Amino acid sequence: MNNKLVGMPSPGAPIRLDKGLADVEVRSPGFASARETITIVGGKREQRTFVLVPESPSPVASAPPPAAPVPGPDSGAPMIAATSTPPSTSNWNAPRIAAWATAGAAVGALAFGTVEAFSASSKRDAFNNHTGLVNGVPGQDCGTANLSPGCKPLKDAYDKAFTLSIVGFATAGALAVASSVLFVLIAPDHGGTGEPGTASHAFVCAPDLGAHGLGCSLRF
Repeated sequence: MNNKLVGMPSPGAPIRLDKGLADVEVRSPGFASARETITIVGGKREQRTFVLVPESPSPVASAPPPAAPVPGPDSGAPMIAATSTPPSTSNWNAPRIAAWATAGAAVGALAFGTVEAFSASSKRDAFNNHTGLVNGVPGQDCGTANLSPGCKPLKDAYDKAFTLSIVGFATAGALAVASSVLFVLIAPDHGGTGEPGTASHAFVCAPDLGAHGLGCSLRF
């Protein structure tokens, strides 16, 4: 009454108020409150009936849909097992890097042997074309059994260049064989660690008897 709580009166018991306006509000848990302003006249009795309307229920958050049941092994439904394994690149990169490194070293050794072979050929021509006095007559003096002081350095230079060319070709051949083996091992169709779905390739060098050197090819 007039914004003051008066409690629950007994049924039929009146509530005494002063004359004038009276603000009446009726509340009950679970119901919407009812309110009315009444004019109180002295010596008279006012009777009011209030019908409380139930409050609408507050919205409840909808529960998430139940998870789909996982078929068991005896349910007859098809089951798919998926495994996620991160690709291991370390086991694949090491042999591949080694294969290309040995292939590059083989090319370098082959180039070194080729340069020394040309150098040996040039020094051989210088040795054969060297001229001097043979029995007092000018001519090519390096073809005799006893080398002259001018021929011996040419012979030594030729021997050194020829030896280095052989070493270069032999090293290139060994490195080429090692590179070929590594490329074969990492090839997908040989059960290696190569990348799936890529074409296999190999750099192969082999002695070429016709050219007195090595023949190399890169195959895909």
